[in-house]
Formats: sequence, C-alpha cells, structure tokens
Amino acid sequence: MTEKEEEQLYLWIEKQKDDQLSDQEAKALEDIILNDEGARSLYVDMTTFDALLFEKGIETQEEKKIDSSIIFYKVALFAVAALLVVTFIFPKEVTPKLEYIATLVKTEECIWTNSSLPTSAGSKLTSGNFNLVQGLATVKFKSGVEMVIEAPVEIELIDSMNCLVKHGTVLADVPEGAQGFTIDTPTAKAIDHGTKFVVSYNKKSAKSLIEVLDGEVEVKANAESVSKRFFTGNSALVSDDKLRSIETREERQLTRKAILTADNKLRISTAVGRGMDQAIDFSKTKNKHPHFLTVKNPLDELRRKSYIKFDIASLRTDFVKNVKLTLYFVPTGYGKTYHLPEEATFEVYGLTEESLDNWTESSLSWENAPANVDKADELDFSKMTKVGEFSFNRSVRERKIHISGSELHDFIKSDTNDLVTLIVIRTSSENHKDGYVHGFASKEHPINLPPTLVFEVED
Repeated sequence: MTEKEEEQLYLWIEKQKDDQLSDQEAKALEDIILNDEGARSLYVDMTTFDALLFEKGIETQEEKKIDSSIIFYKVALFAVAALLVVTFIFPKEVTPKLEYIATLVKTEECIWTNSSLPTSAGSKLTSGNFNLVQGLATVKFKSGVEMVIEAPVEIELIDSMNCLVKHGTVLADVPEGAQGFTIDTPTAKAIDHGTKFVVSYNKKSAKSLIEVLDGEVEVKANAESVSKRFFTGNSALVSDDKLRSIETREERQLTRKAILTADNKLRISTAVGRGMDQAIDFSKTKNKHPHFLTVKNPLDELRRKSYIKFDIASLRTDFVKNVKLTLYFVPTGYGKTYHLPEEATFEVYGLTEESLDNWTESSLSWENAPANVDKADELDFSKMTKVGEFSFNRSVRERKIHISGSELHDFIKSDTNDLVTLIVIRTSSENHKDGYVHGFASKEHPINLPPTLVFEVED
C-alpha cells in the first residue's frame, strides 16, 4: 500500500466505527481488505486495538470531534498505545525485562486459546501459560530439556528447570546436565534423574500418571513427605494425594485411558483432517474472508451463507451419547446493526445428500454450493435436515454459540461417509440494504476457535 492508500484506509475504518460509511465506501473497504494483505493486516490491528481499549475501559476520543489530520490520528494512536503499556504492564514501576527460558521450536496443526505466551513456531518464551486445544507442539528449554505437549493440555512454564501441568499430557526428554528437571501437577511432583518420561494430569479427576520410558524419575505426592523412585517401564499413579505403583501393563493402559479421557469428550473442528469452512454470497464473487464466515439475509442481492465440513473418521458414532456444535461469533465490521430486527435468528442444516460432501473451499461458489438455490436466499430442503437454531439481540456482535439436541445427534449418527456438512443461515431479514453482516470464526481466525463439534462418548 502507498502512504496515500493507507491514509484513505484509516479514514474509512474511522468512518466505519462511527457508522458513517456510504454504500460505495463500504464496498470499496471490503474489496481492499479482501484483496490486499497489507490492508487486511492493518484492519485487524486497528480493530484488535479498539477491542483492547474497550476491554480495559479506556475512553477514546471517538465522541469528540476527530481531527481531520491523519498525522494527528497516528500520533494519538501511538500515544494511547504507549499509555496502555505504561498503565497495564508497568502500573507502579518499570519491571526488568523477563528472561527467555525456552523456545517454541515446532507446532503441528495447533489451535491455541487463552495462552499468555506466543504461539508461533520459533518464538522465544518467558514464564507463562499455554492452552493447546488441538495439535502437537515442542518446547525446548534453555536447560536443554525438550518437551512435547499434546492437546488438550494446559501448562505453565515456570523456569528453565520447572513447569506445571494443569491438565493434559507432556513428554520430557532430559539430556545430561539437566538432571533435576521437575514437572509438577496439582497433586504430584516428578523429578528427573536422567531420563525420558511422560506426565499426565486430569483436573476433573485430580489424578496424576507418571510413566518412565527410559531412565529414572523420583515421584512425590504433594500431601506426603516421602518420595519414591521409578525406573524404565515403571509407572506411578497419584490419586487423592496418595502415591502407588502400577505393576501391570494392562493396568497401566486402563489408567492412562482413565486419565486422558476422564471427561469422555472428543473435539473435532473444521481444521482437522478433511475439514473445511467457506462462505458464499449472491454477488457470485469469491467470498473467502481472512478470518470469519459470514451470514446475511438482506433486502438486496448481497445474501450470504456459510458451509462447514467436519472429518469424523476418528469417531465411533455408535458410542456417541451427545454432540454439540460450537461457533464463535466475531465482529465483521460490515453494515449497521440498527437496520436489523431486535432479535437476529439463525438456523443450521445438515446435508443429507452425502454425494455432495466433496465440495472444496477453493471451488465453492453460490452456483455450485450443495443444496443451494441460485435464484433466492433458499435451500433445497429435500437434500438436508434442520439440526438446530439460535438467536441473540441485534446489538451482540461477539458471542460463543452452542447448538445441541436430538436433531444434531441423530444427523451425526446417521452419517455413513465420515464427512459431515452443515450450512448456517440467518433467517431474520433487514429493514435496510446496509444491514449488519454477521460472522463467526473460521479455521483461519488468529484468536478464536473454528467451528467445532464436541462429542460426549460412552465410557
């Protein structure tokens, strides 16, 4: 982007926040965000910054007259950012720079949430928390210890020789010179004496499982003063703050299953396997927004629907007790909410014509989308079944939505090809063509989770 284009983008975003964009300007803003990576990054940065101001309760000068000078706006933006740093990071006095204790050396199909540490491969890490909900990640401590964390897992990095597993499973490979590396759980402490070992903890059952793959580990229950040493092939279970050995392979397997699946839930998102998500619109243009999937039921031709597909090949559907669909609605910045009825209503349909499950993100369009009717904002109901509905006030732009019930459960259990396609539409219409465009996080969203099916399975 040129400097002039950047200034124009600043003005449009400011007008958008004040609901002052004309139809022509709104279309121009949407086009540049979709087609220019630099503009997209700037848009995300500015909207994220506004959200931070809102979260901290800081009043901006939006209600006052905004100086027309772009230079003034930029200076003000950096000044407020500096104030945030001083106020919230250094509230009383300047804190010394935190020391890096590890590096996130590798990530594999990872989805993170509520993590205080950076989640990009190659990031330097200080003390802080990771919450990994999908995938596998490898952390290398400055002490030389290499640790693999497997989702779902919550872990706190304390220093280069210590971490706390709050939930989930980690594998530690401790080299010579790093003996004494310690992994804590809320009920146990595992101290390395030159080894490779696995630590698992389930916060619901409050049980810790320590498995020694090679070498020697000292294990201690937090409620007891005496520790016990375990060697290659040995395992320890700490339950109710009591330590006991697990002697047989069969018992170890049953214990591991109980520890790792105590909540009896399996989560599959559109980022797993052959999963996909894509939005289509009636204008018949490519409608792949960077981070969200859109739905709109307008007065004009800018209708929008979203398609989400899940790969459930890893699921035994006959063991499913309950299933829940989770969607994270996020601000899109398009249109005005006061052009909507007071209650925005939505419906979700499951595609029953399984031969149509082979759609792809790159080729999906209004003309070829499964069960879509080209001439109107309709669907071919002979090829689908309704699996849920939900609603919320028109003023709501950000919300976590759950859909469950017998319709969704029966639809999932009837699947025969290990692929499930759901279609999300908005049923409430608008009173003006510039009505708000609702959107929920896609698998590319940088913060929120993608569409996810949560399965509760039989014991």
